[in-house]
Amino acid sequence: MKKLHKLIIVTFIVVVLSCNDNGKVVDLSQHPNIQKTYDPSVPITIISNAIIKTNYKDSIYPKDFEAVFMDSTFVKEITERGQSTYSFHTVNIGKIKIESGHIIACDPSFMQHGKPFTDKFPIGNFDVQLSIANIPVQNNRVAFSRILFSSNPVRKWVYATREGEEKVPINDSTLYSFPVDAGLAIYIDQTARDVFNAYDSKDFMKVFVNGMEKEGNFFGYVHNFESHNLATFSTGYGDGSYGSFIGLDKNGEICRLVSDLGILMWWKK
Repeated sequence: MKKLHKLIIVTFIVVVLSCNDNGKVVDLSQHPNIQKTYDPSVPITIISNAIIKTNYKDSIYPKDFEAVFMDSTFVKEITERGQSTYSFHTVNIGKIKIESGHIIACDPSFMQHGKPFTDKFPIGNFDVQLSIANIPVQNNRVAFSRILFSSNPVRKWVYATREGEEKVPINDSTLYSFPVDAGLAIYIDQTARDVFNAYDSKDFMKVFVNGMEKEGNFFGYVHNFESHNLATFSTGYGDGSYGSFIGLDKNGEICRLVSDLGILMWWKK
């Protein structure tokens, strides 16, 4: 994990403040997150992916989005090279302050021009949780991140979309995503983002390089500045394009925001 973060840090230094955040639609068959090796040039074909044990009792599709945040969950994935079984545990990295209800999810280096999701989220302080996949041979990775707005059960999952993006069905063949080039992502309220944008590059280094190097922060942490904060976390195997999804309760109220960080191909059954 330390070697991975050294690579992330070097990459981040190169790209910070140099890119624009352009949301895009990608075909799942060409999804960059199918990489299951440290060498991004060698894709692995996924044959099937199935939950084989979990305490999650509901059947709301996709079950993975809730099940991976339960320590009892095991997922078996079969590829042309064989099969692996992943277990999961959850890390709570702190509470994020949502001030305007307009949330941005992006690579930190794209924060300046990051576009918020069109849905307005609850205002307040909410837990940010990371689902850590315990991966045979390749160490632990952040498989999913989420903001837990309430403990209400999810009754429906929908895409978290930005301006100009259509609310396609969750089982559609396309995925709206945010690009990551630094191996890190953030959640931040638009109000907090506008404040952070006034800081200089030294503050970026302090938060996203020095902060992630601190003992206990390898997976992610919440950074407070003035009366605002942001949550930052590592993304799966590193770079890629990652989709976000909104969980709605029985009353149609938002109770989750989940980002899929590319460890599981949950749609491949």
